[in-house]
Amino acid sequence: MTSSQLRRASAGFLPNRFKYILHQDASNPVLCLQLFIRMGSAWEAASEGGYSHFLEHLAFKSTRVFGYNEISSHISALGGTLNAYTDFDCTCYYLLLPSEYLDEGLKVLSELAIHPTFTLEDVKLEKDIIIEEMEQSKNDPEMDFLNFIQDSAFQNSPLRRPVLGTKASVSKAGLKELQAFHRKNYRPQNSFLVVVGDHEPEATAAAIAKHFDSWAPQSAQTIIQRGNGILETPSQATLWRKNQQEYLAWILPELGDPHPDGDALMLAQRWLAIGPSSRLFKRIVQGEKLASSVKVSSFSGVLDGVSSIVASPLRPGLQNRLISAFNDELQRLLDGNIDPDELELIKRDVINTWLFGFDGVENLAGMLGAEEFIDGFEKLYDYEAQILPLDVDEVVRVARKYWLPERRQVIHQSPKKSALSPLPLSGRKPKPEAQEPEAPARFPLPHPTRLYKTKAHPNLLYTATFANGLKFIYRHQPQRPVCGVALSTSLSQLWESPAQRGINYLCSAGMMHATLSHSHAQLMKTCREHGVTLNVEPQPDCTIFRGKCFHSALPVALGVLAEIFWEPAFPDDHIRLLKNTTVDFLRRDKQNPVTQAFNRWFRSLVGPASPYAGFPGGIKSLLSLKRQDILSWYQTHYSPERFSLAVVGPLPPDDVANLAASFFDVKPNFSAPENGAIPPPKPSPVKNRIHRLGSCQAIIHLGGFAPPARDKEETTIFHILSQILGGDMDSRLFNLVREKYGYAYQTGFEYNSTHELGWWYAYSYSDPDDAKACLQLTREVISDVCSNGVEESELLRAQNYLCGMNRFEAESPSLQALMLSSLGALGYDPEYFLRREERIRAVTPAQINDVAEKWLTSSNQWSHILL
Repeated sequence: MTSSQLRRASAGFLPNRFKYILHQDASNPVLCLQLFIRMGSAWEAASEGGYSHFLEHLAFKSTRVFGYNEISSHISALGGTLNAYTDFDCTCYYLLLPSEYLDEGLKVLSELAIHPTFTLEDVKLEKDIIIEEMEQSKNDPEMDFLNFIQDSAFQNSPLRRPVLGTKASVSKAGLKELQAFHRKNYRPQNSFLVVVGDHEPEATAAAIAKHFDSWAPQSAQTIIQRGNGILETPSQATLWRKNQQEYLAWILPELGDPHPDGDALMLAQRWLAIGPSSRLFKRIVQGEKLASSVKVSSFSGVLDGVSSIVASPLRPGLQNRLISAFNDELQRLLDGNIDPDELELIKRDVINTWLFGFDGVENLAGMLGAEEFIDGFEKLYDYEAQILPLDVDEVVRVARKYWLPERRQVIHQSPKKSALSPLPLSGRKPKPEAQEPEAPARFPLPHPTRLYKTKAHPNLLYTATFANGLKFIYRHQPQRPVCGVALSTSLSQLWESPAQRGINYLCSAGMMHATLSHSHAQLMKTCREHGVTLNVEPQPDCTIFRGKCFHSALPVALGVLAEIFWEPAFPDDHIRLLKNTTVDFLRRDKQNPVTQAFNRWFRSLVGPASPYAGFPGGIKSLLSLKRQDILSWYQTHYSPERFSLAVVGPLPPDDVANLAASFFDVKPNFSAPENGAIPPPKPSPVKNRIHRLGSCQAIIHLGGFAPPARDKEETTIFHILSQILGGDMDSRLFNLVREKYGYAYQTGFEYNSTHELGWWYAYSYSDPDDAKACLQLTREVISDVCSNGVEESELLRAQNYLCGMNRFEAESPSLQALMLSSLGALGYDPEYFLRREERIRAVTPAQINDVAEKWLTSSNQWSHILL
């Protein structure tokens, strides 16, 4: 896929200066509508802190046409979903809908923007909910640290203001002030609409006029958002914060989206710190093993801001070695020691990510909206032409210009304060480094040992079984430029003995690194050159190797995946890295209240030693596993007949089957042991627990056992029941726990299942003072369904919603491949995936009621509150 093949969007204006941007894509009968209001936290007056986000919450309450909380149920009944977000520069309301409901979607968005009718009671309720949202971010150690960075890195920039506002600003917001804020900023000339998907542009333009033409422009001037051209100097070069979770952050200037030097500085950032191919990741994670991760976050938009590079040290006392490593790599950049070939790969990464964004209505709508904020959406199609000319000299020039010593900062968070080495670069030359092989891996097309003719199923589904037992599934999507690929097996944590906890995770993750024929660097270079992404996703009952590529690169993607499958090298150095980073992840999780709360609840349900609670293993078992143990696990269990390969794409089915066979049908099957009986759960006799951690927020879980996946009918019914109880903004828990009583900012209901075991849980995040009342109300909601069942209208809305979301899953070839391959590996007929809507539509209220009475009784409930 190239930029010349991209279909371009069109645009128009209504007489009131309301702009709309339209992109037609008939490959799937779905639509994404995104309404952008040019007002976010960076553009609020000092007295309006958090008002943009506050108004985003209030707009959903009611409008001239829709009564209290009717909007969400209306959209769910159409098979769609509605949500919103606020950032520094805008508030965006977005809809995903089946394409036949375009007019209804436009009606809803116009009502939200033009005619909200929120009340004083709504304002009071949402104040409490937004404050709970603030507390929830404090409970996430990583998010809490990023909030601290945002507050510390700026002095006068409006980017310092939290999107949520502060407790003080939100608490003082009144009905009149919020109504005035709406009148001032929600104006047609200060807004625009993006429509992407299966629609006719002329008819869509007429429908937009029907719903938005009456939106009267105000006399006030349109807000023109432009960068300020000002990069701040931090007040302190180094900063320390006391906290149990240790992080080290480097703060660098970042240019706003409209800045002409922004793309070149972005490439410098990617070379230095973004992704596993970056210098910093290779140095401090893979090489010196000082940190478990490196993550980059942006605090900019239209305005110039900063980016944070956050490292998670593997143990205390490493901060100065980390700073030294960072200084070395930054010095390399500033000295111009950038390999031109590596820069070309970085540019290819950026361009491929941009091209992938055109495959999917939600992604593309967001890209068009983001570009409209900068210089107009038309510039989106010129992105490749903007990136390709940038060379090493330009990247180095902008890094030297903007990453001045006085504009850099180091922030260290740890339990105890310790001295930091000076921030300025020493001027010494970094040590020379050993060069990895630069030649990419090559995968010449082998000749298949035999030709396969696929078996055709309904809905463009095709299957074959290779001679070695590996199952092949292909979903033909003729109009899509992207292929999805997934290779799945039923091997999982459930196959592990107590002493082996984590071995399947280490095995599958270790396979992704290097092979007997090619190094990690060679495999990475090949994938980056061709736009191939691959990763591994261990699940409770299966392991999935998943990826995507443009259809022209499918031979490369299958070649890499096959070599990973047949020839994993399991280098000792990488196994040690995996163990170190996983152990650090587990240790940090113990300091994360959200994760700790769920784990405590789940272990009370299944037992602390249960294999269901075993991912990704325990610290003791992980550290005890050796390379030979992992190699033996692979050689014993990874037989072809245990695997299912799925591909989704636009190429002829038999051609793809034989291409796959040429890579995967090359070695015979071998006899592998079957899994023994999985130990049954050992639920705790204590069914209600409270754990006091001193948290600023109560995290509540209530749940029990549920239908196992082997009961296909009950599984379908319980999925629908889960949607009714807590699936989204149109659910019983949301409407009562959040909207009516305001106990929780976030609440929901989840259902998971393996072949042998299922479990459900309701969750809420509330004020500690409301925790017991919140839990009691959750019990009452569930009890009411057990006693009185559900209404036919609830069932119909849930069915419509799930069937509508089924369409959107077809937007992602990678997700479809994952579902097809994992179901195949678990023994399901491939057509089971395609009959999902049929199964959903067949469920009756009586069946819902019977399943609720069976699985939601008070005797099958374990609760946990973390305070």
